[in-house]
Amino acid sequence: MTKTILPRPLALSMFALVGAAVPATGQQGLFTGGPAPMEIRTISEPAAVQRGDSTFVIYEIEIANPTSATFVVESLEVSGPTGRQVRRYEGDGWGVIVRRIPDQSYVTEEDFQGGIDMMPGARVLLYLWMDLEGARSAPAALSHRFTVRWTADDEVERHVQPGPVLDVHRDPIVIDAPVRGGFWRVNNGYASVTDHRRFFIARGQLFIPQRFGADYVKLAPDGLNAREGELVNEIFHAFGEPLYAVAAGRVVSVVDHLPDIPPGSSATGLAFEEMPGNHVILELAEGVYAAYVHLSGGDISVRPGQRVARGDRIASIGNSGNTSSPHLHFQLMD
Repeated sequence: MTKTILPRPLALSMFALVGAAVPATGQQGLFTGGPAPMEIRTISEPAAVQRGDSTFVIYEIEIANPTSATFVVESLEVSGPTGRQVRRYEGDGWGVIVRRIPDQSYVTEEDFQGGIDMMPGARVLLYLWMDLEGARSAPAALSHRFTVRWTADDEVERHVQPGPVLDVHRDPIVIDAPVRGGFWRVNNGYASVTDHRRFFIARGQLFIPQRFGADYVKLAPDGLNAREGELVNEIFHAFGEPLYAVAAGRVVSVVDHLPDIPPGSSATGLAFEEMPGNHVILELAEGVYAAYVHLSGGDISVRPGQRVARGDRIASIGNSGNTSSPHLHFQLMD
């Protein structure tokens, strides 16, 4: 199994302050009688991902209402450099994941009727997973147009406003699967509603560090991830399974001293940097890294500075760090 993925810097933010007209009457806003700014921020630049014959573009957009007026973001139109429409999001739910800031709650379809309600001070994060439906490559850049709706004096008004124009990173990095043999289920992947999509704030910026993270769980032919018996790590099919370098690279970090914890329990007393447990980080290209997390201590066969070839054995799956049962957390990152 081969995937082609291009992760890009998660620390990079771009801003666009665009006019969202709000009514002069019916609402008491900071910008009554004229356009009110809707702040639009991209957490990272769009990344092109190829999976088999399919091409996707993945990124997030933060929308903020810094005013005391209320409006609804009714639709989002995304276009390529020539102006050709790539995707239009509208209607109930939009088919995207929307998360509120700062409480990280999801906007449900019941709450998402005809658009995104933007109350005064509201901030939401749109998780875009754009299927280009048969296209062999992604556009070089994407432009955005938002339709904003509000009600004033019982009259519905709309305003179409431009958003940011974003370059798309399209150079692929081809990786193999980190596991081999048998049946594997990949949980909490790139397009799902999962805690891997949680954001963190560090150095004054919002990050989604596990944006390209997924959990690998080995299954038996009966579809179960463990045998019957006493609840110990050894009954899980993934425990002790070897892991391999997904591409050629250089080992930049190894932690190999933490114990495996019993399944169903939680590690206590860990420092923040120990939450991944035993782990290996490979540098695959400049600014692109692969992380193998929750490994078995004492069975890591690489050391910092070592060069590895695609397919080299590097470690085995354990249950160390912040985990509830043996599995591999694997992610690409910057």
